[in-house]
Amino acid sequence: MVRRTFLDPAGERFGLPTFPWRMAPDNLHTRRQLAAMGLRPIYVIPAPLGVCLDCDDARAGVAA
Repeated sequence: MVRRTFLDPAGERFGLPTFPWRMAPDNLHTRRQLAAMGLRPIYVIPAPLGVCLDCDDARAGVAA
């Protein structure tokens, strides 16, 4: 049984196309599949506030 509430290939209901489980076209991929293909960007966690990565030790307030 296909849940028709999720079948919206034109994206009229949510603003982007939605498909029921395992009903998406073959040319669409999940985030996990894109990551496996190396096509997802790598997100870098920013440094905590108060840490200066571009400063030398004297300007960063670290005693030598």
